[in-house]
Amino acid sequence: DRAVLTDYVVPNFKHEKSNWTKMTSGFKGVYYYSTRSGGGAAESLYSIKVESLTVSDEPAEENVVISSISVNGNEVKSLSELHKGDMLEVEINDTSSALKDKTLYLLVAGFMNSRFKNVSTASKLADSSGTIKLTSGAIDTDSIDEIRVMLWDGLDTLIPLTPFVQIK
Repeated sequence: DRAVLTDYVVPNFKHEKSNWTKMTSGFKGVYYYSTRSGGGAAESLYSIKVESLTVSDEPAEENVVISSISVNGNEVKSLSELHKGDMLEVEINDTSSALKDKTLYLLVAGFMNSRFKNVSTASKLADSSGTIKLTSGAIDTDSIDEIRVMLWDGLDTLIPLTPFVQIK
């Protein structure tokens, strides 16, 4: 799901708490992250130059699926079953061993009215067992109406390894 990319990594669509500003028009351009302290001038801390972007929500691996999502051993089917601070236990089945010895990145993103609000991440090196279990960081369920659970190959490449799972 590329909403995390556009709202969190390179916020073309502003996140309500973001200090990112875009200095050119269109999606291409330079984005600057800055802070203000004591009412003084902004200090640029980071910049990202976007020259081109290819977006795909097609999973990179066909034999990899998110098989279950639970909290404290109880399967989660709806957002009403979650509480602020819960940590999702996500099980991934890899029937082809395509993920063996790769670092996997779990993202649990919260949305309100399809607008990105927050994210919790975790990573783990996959073994050859075919079943990989990751536990997210604490999630924030305040002011969200859905969660999307995603598995990516990295935070720099952002290629989905499975279709995302939506919890409403």
